[in-house]
Amino acid sequence: MSVDPVGDGWTSALDLCRGLSGYEVDIVLATVGANRSARPRQDVATVRSAILEERGSPRDSMPEPWAEADQAGLGLQELAK
Repeated sequence: MSVDPVGDGWTSALDLCRGLSGYEVDIVLATVGANRSARPRQDVATVRSAILEERGSPRDSMPEPWAEADQAGLGLQELAK
């Protein structure tokens, strides 16, 4: 699952991971977006069967983020393989 490591989406993703942790599934959370703290790593460490893959993505403030957006998408495709 890809998710921004900040805000309500992150909280919802962690809740889903915690709910799935009782089943025999491996969970990979791929963060997209700016990550300026250790908090996502600490959060994921508390969820059984979950690992964190930190992926960058274009910043909203970039005037032309398209090349970086393409790279972020390719990185997530590679991770999925």
